[in-house]
Amino acid sequence: MIKKKIGVLLSLVLVSVAASFAQARECKSNFDESGDDDSGYIYRTNELVKDTTIPQAMSAVKQQLLVDTWTIKSYNVKSGMIVATEVHNGRIRRVLPLTVGFSAKGSDVMLRMSFTLPRGVETDSDYVKKQFCTLADAAIQ
Repeated sequence: MIKKKIGVLLSLVLVSVAASFAQARECKSNFDESGDDDSGYIYRTNELVKDTTIPQAMSAVKQQLLVDTWTIKSYNVKSGMIVATEVHNGRIRRVLPLTVGFSAKGSDVMLRMSFTLPRGVETDSDYVKKQFCTLADAAIQ
């Protein structure tokens, strides 16, 4: 009987982990980068988070942003929008904006993320993709 319960629990854990990885892959596959060194870059992705609400998803993403030391500039559940910034201290100090939008899709929530870099500021697109997916993973939990 104990072996059967452990097997069922292990199966549930594996299904849960597989669902999280499937959604994380959606975040990665939807990732888009546009722009160039002369005009700057915009990074975008979106993620459908199953069986949650906008307030729950927003709260989880906000907490992750704070853990990652972003500054929350705007948090509005009614509009479904978080605007956060981080400071880049290169030759010129610049504030870099991240926007995360949330919209209801039945019992699910669609996250849309956008990070903008002005001309002269560079980053690794894989790093941005990882950060986006970390935020999406926070909303999935």
